Amino acid sequence: MVGKPTYKELEKRVKELENEASDRKQAEDALRASEEKSRALPEAAFEAIFLSEKGICFKQNPAAEKMFGYSLSEAVGMTNTDWIVPESRETARNNSSSRINVKTTPEG
Repeated sequence: MVGKPTYKELEKRVKELENEASDRKQAEDALRASEEKSRALPEAAFEAIFLSEKGICFKQNPAAEKMFGYSLSEAVGMTNTDWIVPESRETARNNSSSRINVKTTPEG
């Protein structure tokens, strides 16, 4: 059986835990600030910005809404080629598919 820790050992461990908590708080604060900055940039941009995963929009900035006329709720779920004029969609789809692995449908 391990004996009880000494006062000095307990004091040392408390300091270690305080330092770890302080470091974790600083890291969380830095991450939060970085996330806020990352969110603010697209919101302030004059260019249309779409965030997508596998070619499907999950977010757009206000400039995109103003430029294309789709609200965020309308834009979410649209494919990356839905904003392109129909006669240029196939070219865009081919170019996009060659850079990322996206399955496309002929009717889009």
